[in-house]
Amino acid sequence: AYERFKSLAPPKLQDKYRVDYAIQQCQNGKKLLKNISDLIVIEKKTLNRGDFFRSYDLSDIGGKLIITPDEFKLAQDKKKKETSIMYFNPKSDTIFFASYGDKGKNGKDIYFVVKLPNGEWGKPQNIGAPINTPLNEDFAFYHRKTKTLYFSSEGHNSMGGYDIFKSVYDPYTKSWSNPINLDYAINTPDDDFLYITDAQEKTAVFASNRATPYSEVSVYKINVNRVPVHETIIKGEFLSEATKSAKITVKNSATGKTVGIYNTNPVSGKYIISLPKSGRYEFIVETDKSPVAYTGIVELPKMKEVKPLKQEIELTVQNGVERLIIRNLFDEELPEEEMLYTADLLKQKANLDVNVDEFQELLNEPSSETAQAEEISNEDIVKMAYADAEEIENEYKELQKKADLAYKVAQEKGNEAQERNKEAQELLALAEEAQGAEKNELLSEAEKKQNEANKLAKQALLATELAKDIEQKAKAKKAESEQAFEYALQIDNAVNSQSEAELAEAMEKIQELVNAEKTTDEELYASILGEYNKRKNVSDSEIKKAEKLREERVELEQELEEIKGRANIIKDKTEKQELLRQAEEIEQELAELTEKEKQAFEKAAELQKKTDELKEEAQLAQAVISELQSSDIESFEGISDEDKLTLESNLTELENIAQSESNITFEENLPQSEKSDSEEQLVTEEPVSQENLTSAEKSHEESLTEEELASEKQITSEEIAEETSDQTTETSGNATSAQTPEDIEDYYSAKIQEAQQSNNSEQQLELYQEWEQTIENAINEKQNLIAQTSDDNTKQQLQSEIELLNNQLENIRQHKSQIEQPSLAEAIENTANNTEETNIENAAEESTSVSETTEITANEE
Repeated sequence: AYERFKSLAPPKLQDKYRVDYAIQQCQNGKKLLKNISDLIVIEKKTLNRGDFFRSYDLSDIGGKLIITPDEFKLAQDKKKKETSIMYFNPKSDTIFFASYGDKGKNGKDIYFVVKLPNGEWGKPQNIGAPINTPLNEDFAFYHRKTKTLYFSSEGHNSMGGYDIFKSVYDPYTKSWSNPINLDYAINTPDDDFLYITDAQEKTAVFASNRATPYSEVSVYKINVNRVPVHETIIKGEFLSEATKSAKITVKNSATGKTVGIYNTNPVSGKYIISLPKSGRYEFIVETDKSPVAYTGIVELPKMKEVKPLKQEIELTVQNGVERLIIRNLFDEELPEEEMLYTADLLKQKANLDVNVDEFQELLNEPSSETAQAEEISNEDIVKMAYADAEEIENEYKELQKKADLAYKVAQEKGNEAQERNKEAQELLALAEEAQGAEKNELLSEAEKKQNEANKLAKQALLATELAKDIEQKAKAKKAESEQAFEYALQIDNAVNSQSEAELAEAMEKIQELVNAEKTTDEELYASILGEYNKRKNVSDSEIKKAEKLREERVELEQELEEIKGRANIIKDKTEKQELLRQAEEIEQELAELTEKEKQAFEKAAELQKKTDELKEEAQLAQAVISELQSSDIESFEGISDEDKLTLESNLTELENIAQSESNITFEENLPQSEKSDSEEQLVTEEPVSQENLTSAEKSHEESLTEEELASEKQITSEEIAEETSDQTTETSGNATSAQTPEDIEDYYSAKIQEAQQSNNSEQQLELYQEWEQTIENAINEKQNLIAQTSDDNTKQQLQSEIELLNNQLENIRQHKSQIEQPSLAEAIENTANNTEETNIENAAEESTSVSETTEITANEE
C-alpha cells in the first residue's frame, strides 16, 4: 500500500506522511517477524498514561523512576516544558536520560551525566552514535552489572513507533555495541518503552500502548528468557475430482491423542491447520464421496520463524484404485495474500495476555545450569575451587608485572635524566672557558640538555609513583589469592568430611572473590592523572553553573522584551505605567543576574587556568601511560630488587633535576660577525615564527617523543593570548583582541574612569565603542582558534573566554545606552504626566529595541 501511494503521490505529500520511513519500518518488521518466540507473561496491568511508571517495583535494583529534574534539562527541554521519565539511582556514578538538547535538531537523544568528586553532577553529554539516530530516542535504563543500556528508539530497525533496543558498553574500547532490537512481541508497530530488568536479568517490566486508548498504557511483567514458538500453521488445499469437501483429523503419533479436527472449504477445498508444536502426526482424511478413511503420516519440522507451511492433499484414482497423496511443500513460499492468517496469529500474540500457567511445567523443569550442577561430582567441585584460586593468583601476578614494568620505565627515564643532566653540567663547564659566539652555542646546547633532563626526571618520578600504586593493588590481590587457596582447602576438607554447611560457606566466599570487579587499565593508571582530572572536573562544574545563569539571564531578557513590547503598543496609561514598573524591576533583577553570571564565568576561567597549570604534567603522565600500554608485557622479564633499590636511592637527585629551572645567561652585545643564529634571534623583537625558532627550542622539539611533541603543540588559548599579547603591546598602547578578557577589561575600565573624572561623556562613548570593537575582534579570533585546534581542553578554555567577552559586551552596551539616554525612572514619571495618547503612540514607535538597549527613555516618551 505504501509503495503504491509513493508511486501516485507528489513528493511533498510523501514527505508529509513520511512514506519512506513507513516503508522502511514495514521492511524491518518483516525481518524481525522471522524470528518469533513466545513470551512468558507473568502480570499485565492497564494504567493511566500520566503515572503508569509509579507501578514499577524497583526494590530489587534500587533507585526510582522520576520526572527529569531541572538540573538535567537543557534549553529545548525547558522551552518545550518537557516532562520525560528517567531512571535515577543516587548510588550510580553515571545517569542516563533523554533530552531535546540545546538546539533540538535531531529530536530526542539519549544523554548522560557523570558524578563529580564533589558529589555534584557534571554537564549533560550526548551519548552519540551508535545509540542516537536522527529520529527520537527515549526511556533509557542502564543495568550496571551487565553494562547493558536498554532504550526506546524510532530509528535503527524499528518496526514502527518506539521499539525497545539494547546495547552493551565495552569499558576497554570505551564504545557501545550496535543496538539490537528485542524483537516481536516485546516490540510492535505501536510504541513500546521503559524496559527495566531485575538485578539478575531474569524478569523485566515494560510498557506499551498497543490495544489501549491514548490516555492509557499496558504494563507487562515478563520472563526475560523466551521459549520457542509453539504454533505450526499449515495452509493447504484438498484436491479431488469428486468433491472439495473433506474432514481432516490430526492425531499425535506418539500418544494417539486427537489434536484437532479440521474441515476443508467446500467450494475451494482450502484448509488451515494449527498444531501446537513440531513432530510426527497422523492425518486421517474422510469425504462423503468415499467409504474409506485414508491415513497418512506428516513430519512437521522445527520452525525458527512463524510462517504458514504449504501442503496439498489429493484423493485420486489411478488404474481404478483410489489413493491418498499428501504433498508437504514446506520449502515453498506462499503468496503474500496467503500470509494473512499468520498476521492474525501474530496480532493475537501481541496482546500478551497473562500465560504463565501454560508454561508452568516448563518453568518447573530444572535449567541447564541446574542440571549441569547436579552432574558435577565432589572431585570436580574441589578442582574448580583450586582453579578459581589460581585465577585470582594470576590476576595478582599480572598486576605485579605491570608494577615492575612501571618501575623499569622509571629506571630508564631516571638514568637518561641523570645522563642528560651530567652532559649539561659538562657543557656549562666548557662554556666557562669559552667566549663570544662559541660560549653562547655551548650554553644553548647545555640549556637543551637541561630541558631534556627536566622532562625525563619528571616522567621517572611519575612512573615511580604509578609503580608504587600498582604494587599496592598487587599486594591486596595477593592477599585475596592466599585467602582463595585457604577457601579451596576448606572446600576440599568439607567434601572429605561431607560437611554440607562448611562446603556451602566456603564456596560462597570463594565466589565472592572471583566475582569481584577487576581493575581496568584506565582505573589502574588514573592515579598519576588524579589531580589534573580532579581540577578539570571542578572547573567543568563551575562552567555548568555559569551556563545555567546565562540561560536564566536569556529567559529574563526575553520576558523583559515581551513586557516592553506590550508597553510600546498599549494605550491605557495605568496599564502602561504598571508595565514600565515591571520592566524596571526586571532590569534591576537582570543587572544582578548579569553580575552573578559574570562572576561565575570569571571563577570558571580562574579554575580553568589552574587546571591548565597541571597540563604539562598531565601530558608527561599520559606519555608514560602510552609507553606502558604499548609495551609487550608478555615478553617483559621483570626488574630486580637491586634495581628498585637503586631507583629509590636516586629519587632525591631526580626530584632536584625535575625542579631545576634554566638560569643560563647568554652573552649580549656581540659584534655582528660573532653572533650566531640563536643570538640574533635573542636580540630581535620580530614575532617568533616556526622558521625563527632558537636552536635551543629546535633541539628541545627534536628531543621529544612523538606523544610528547603532540601534547606540546596543543597549547592553550591562554598561552596563545599571552604570546600574541607580548608581541603586540610593545608596538601599541591600546588593548588588543589577542589579550585575555581580564586584560581588555582592566585597560578600558581605567581609561573610562579617567574620562568619568573629567566628566567627558563624548570621550566615554568613544572608549565604549572602541572597547566594543576590540571585544568583537577578540571573539572572532578565538572562534577561529577553536576551529583550528583538536584539543578539547583548549577548546573549552577558548569557549570560557568567549563567554566572558560576551558578558563584557552586554555590559558595555548597557553603559553606552545609559550615556546616550536618560533613565527608565524618568520615562515612568513622564508617562504618568503625559495626557495625550498620540504622544504615547509615537513614543512606542520610536522606542529602542530591547536587543539594542535595556531601557525605554524619557526623551522617547
